[in-house]
Amino acid sequence: MLIFLAGLFVFTFATSYLEFLRMDCRFGVFANEMKEYGIGLFPTLYGKAYTDYPATQTILIYLSSRLFGGLSMFTASLPSAIAGALTLSFIYLIGALRSRRVGFYGVIFSFLTYGFLSAARSPSTDIFITAVTACVFYITHNSEERNAKVPLLFIPFLLAAGFAFRGPIGLIIPAAVIFAYYAVSGKYKKAVIGGILSGVVLLLCVAAFYYAALHQGGKEFADEIINSQIHSRMSKQKHIFYYFTDAFGVYSLAYPLALIVIVSSWKKLFSRSDDKDIKFIKQLSAWAFIIMLGLSVPGTKHMRYILPVIPALSLICAFIFEEATNGSFIPFFRRFLIKTVMILTFICAILFPIAHIVFKSITLPIEVNIAFLIPAFILLAITMSVYHSLKKNMTPEKKSLGLLALAALSFVLLDISFIEPLYQGIESSSAFVKKTEFQRILSGSNLFFYRTGPDGEDIKYMVNTERPVIPGFISSPDDIEALSATDIIISGESEFDKLPPEIKDNCLSVCRGKMGHRKFISFQYNPK
Repeated sequence: MLIFLAGLFVFTFATSYLEFLRMDCRFGVFANEMKEYGIGLFPTLYGKAYTDYPATQTILIYLSSRLFGGLSMFTASLPSAIAGALTLSFIYLIGALRSRRVGFYGVIFSFLTYGFLSAARSPSTDIFITAVTACVFYITHNSEERNAKVPLLFIPFLLAAGFAFRGPIGLIIPAAVIFAYYAVSGKYKKAVIGGILSGVVLLLCVAAFYYAALHQGGKEFADEIINSQIHSRMSKQKHIFYYFTDAFGVYSLAYPLALIVIVSSWKKLFSRSDDKDIKFIKQLSAWAFIIMLGLSVPGTKHMRYILPVIPALSLICAFIFEEATNGSFIPFFRRFLIKTVMILTFICAILFPIAHIVFKSITLPIEVNIAFLIPAFILLAITMSVYHSLKKNMTPEKKSLGLLALAALSFVLLDISFIEPLYQGIESSSAFVKKTEFQRILSGSNLFFYRTGPDGEDIKYMVNTERPVIPGFISSPDDIEALSATDIIISGESEFDKLPPEIKDNCLSVCRGKMGHRKFISFQYNPK
């Protein structure tokens, strides 16, 4: 419970001050439209069903917004934060089946992984699948370790919950982890039975989903859902090793450190060892590998899709500090990691007051949470003082655990006070939208996007409007000439500069600014 509450606090702290950015904007628009048009099977974009996602997460955001008095990043990310906190709880419970220390290390390495921390502090669909996958693994592993059969009855319902949040992929990921767990444990009969039962649940969910869509929008609408959920996943193309190479960035520290453990222990992992820790690492490795390998097959790849590997990778990292992986390299690397963490934590501690002094004396082109720097420093300094005063009476294992916990605290504070505000400043759209909307509402104008959207930068605009607006989308200079002089048109500056001189010279600028990291202009076409 303490881990859940600590995770929930970290994942929600100061999110109400954040702006909707990039993918977050989509869920903000979904929630606003659900408030306007009511709850349905799918979220809507401009009043039309958006078939890439079931409405489950949007409903939770909508209910959260109703409960806390309106849509904000806090209410939009609260369901994800709860899922993230549940994931941390299951990481601890899974690790605690080996030892409580492994569970704590798993939680700490999750906090030290930027991709996980970022997903839990924003509206993320994949964090729900991560929670479901961790829960399914815990039930499966606990049932095998303690010979408890009853909890296995919950697995079909958990798989259905994964489907409800993410469609077929939300069921396939945890189902694949069950299969991999039994297969790598040498229990092939259970692996086959688990695969068949998961397939049956998948067919039932797809049938129910298709029937509901058929009832809501007819056959054409139902076929569109099948296309968006299955066929369109194969369309875009990234190289087959995308997840294995690019995960070094977003999913550090968990991914590279887990690889070090796996590579340094490969002989033990491929032997028929009776060591329970080695078997556990093998099962966790299978969890991560089957997700990364399976999702490498579709052409459409996004790093957020493999978020469910993080619990497994974080728990593997814990074995840097366990005897099972002691070999010629791991003890040396453990000492190196501890010294590095100690230095970086100290640097982070002195960075906060220095940054406060510097940022108070200069004008920054982008926002930094200056008010939070000194409290962050005080919190970190007090925690470091307590740790150093107690470490004399600690065992070496507790010293390492305490130091890693300090590093996790430093990283979380760094993310909230520096990384998030910098990213917000780079990707902010609100200033441009507010100025344009003021003029649009004042003149009662219609809104059009020129060579932008739908479902592109336009949603960065729409999430910042007070009420849902259904804009028009135009793509040629002739379309601009056909509009009324009061209509407001939004275009990227690069596209605006390419307009023919006879049109461009008759355009009256309303506002210039940026949406995301791109420069935009809002204007009216008023021929003389």
